[in-house]
Amino acid sequence: MREFIVGCIIAPALVCFAWMTILGGTAIDLELTGAADATIKGVF
Repeated sequence: MREFIVGCIIAPALVCFAWMTILGGTAIDLELTGAADATIKGVF
């Protein structure tokens, strides 16, 4: 039962957290340095 909880709930949550941290940090860095050239636009 413990392996099921770790494998199906905790591990995917950690992977998703790492994925969003890496990609989000890269996007913020690109915007701050100007390398993205304002390609990330708001909806408004």
